[in-house]
Parts: sequence; structure tokens; C-alpha cells
Amino acid sequence: GELTSVEEWEEARSDSSKTGKRLIVLYTKPGGNKEAQDLLTSLCSKHASTLTFAHFDCDKHLEKLSKKGVRFTGRFPVVVVYQGEKKIDQLMGDASQADFERLVSNAHSDASRGVAAHAPTPAAAAAG
Repeated sequence: GELTSVEEWEEARSDSSKTGKRLIVLYTKPGGNKEAQDLLTSLCSKHASTLTFAHFDCDKHLEKLSKKGVRFTGRFPVVVVYQGEKKIDQLMGDASQADFERLVSNAHSDASRGVAAHAPTPAAAAAG
């Protein structure tokens, strides 16, 4: 979904922490980045049980975000994977599709190990 405030951003991180999912945030400048957004939406939808995807036009929120320890080099978009409050992976905007796929795949694998403890998927339960 779309995040429109730092409060929503914090809530999304908190929610993903409670469920054991990984939160993937695409930070963009005004106007967004449709290509990256569509690609990440598609990739993350394949792993809905382990990943949550959100995009954040963070231009008006840079000061608030920097107070929360999130700083940008000026190159957008930026994709960050969170495990609760902790940043565990990131990509700069000029990344290739293969880079995005690897980031999502790694986040899914990482979450799969942790999410099973929260709510086993039917496949995991059957395999167990």
C-alpha cells in the first residue's frame, strides 16, 4: 500500500514485526517510480504470507525520517527491507530487475525461517 506519513511508516514496521513478516519499503521522490513499484508489487504478491510491500513518497518527510535514523544519499528510489525496526537489506534505485528479484527472494527466505514460528503456512504444515 501507500504510506503517507511517518506515523503510518512506523505502524507498518510495527505490524510486520508482530506478524514476523518482512516489510519492504520503496522510498520515492514526488511522482513515485511506477516501474519499481509495479515490479515490487508483483514480486511481493507471490510471497504474501511472508512479505508486506509499501511505497512512500518521502520528500515531505525527510526531516522526520532523519530523526528516526533514516537518511538518504539523494539517489532515488531506495528499497529497504525491514525486520521489525531493523533494516536488514537495501537497494538503490538504479538496481536491475535481477537485483530486485534477489532482494525479494532473500527477504522471503529470511522471513520463511521466522514466520513459521508465528503461523505455519498449509504447505509448511503438510511438509512438517
